Amino acid sequence: GVVDGAYAQLPRYFKDTDKVQDAESRVLTCMATLQGVDVKKYIDANWGSPEKDEVNALATYISGMSKGKPVKVSTAHAKEQAMLNLGKRMFYYQGGPHDFSCATCHGEEGRRIRLQELGNLTTKEGAGTAMKTWPSYRVSQGAVWTMERRLIDCMRQARWPEPNYLADSVIALETYLQKNATGTVMETPGIKR
Repeated sequence: GVVDGAYAQLPRYFKDTDKVQDAESRVLTCMATLQGVDVKKYIDANWGSPEKDEVNALATYISGMSKGKPVKVSTAHAKEQAMLNLGKRMFYYQGGPHDFSCATCHGEEGRRIRLQELGNLTTKEGAGTAMKTWPSYRVSQGAVWTMERRLIDCMRQARWPEPNYLADSVIALETYLQKNATGTVMETPGIKR
């Protein structure tokens, strides 16, 4: 497949799977269908394992091939629109023991956790600042994290039930955030605290 500029257009609908996929789910689809790899070990692996690191490395490489390209997420297909709508619903859904939503921390200007400013992910600029720099090297973790891992970890920190790797719910949230970031320019891979 063509990777030049592809990451800036993800998540998107793929006819061969009849699904909206992000970088990691698409990489694993290609590994399974084109290389005959049993991807279950990659899906079931723990964060920081060689299997997850391999998928992260491939996603990071692919993202780097979009550096300098504008984010342009499509919602032309009905399944893309459905994922966008689900992602928006998830962003505003309050749950967990503290009744948090993504919007609790990322739905308005000037929010902070300790000394860290939190972006308003409902705006093009705020979503762009977040989305255009992932995957990123997390200095505090000593590892590269993809946006999927970051979203799963954020849900964990908000005390929500942790979604499964490659869950449609996470891809829907990525779709909503990337759509909000449409028009910004990719700067991946990034570096974060």
